[in-house]
Amino acid sequence: VEGSFSAEEIVEVMPAGHDRDAVLGRGIVRLSARELEAVKGMSSAAARRLQPDCPDEVVHRDDFVLLGGLIEEEPA
Repeated sequence: VEGSFSAEEIVEVMPAGHDRDAVLGRGIVRLSARELEAVKGMSSAAARRLQPDCPDEVVHRDDFVLLGGLIEEEPA
């Protein structure tokens, strides 16, 4: 989790442990950065015990756009 964002914002999704400029896709996130940090690494059941309204997925596939695989963004 990087940066500060609210639930329902569009975020960039990057593969774990990959270059910070690698963007896999973009989607509408269902949790804020703060909420996501609190449940990161937990099972859905454990996350729901902590946050009863916690969704099963952070970005649902219906709200995700794959950008053709792993794409390295060009420097500005």
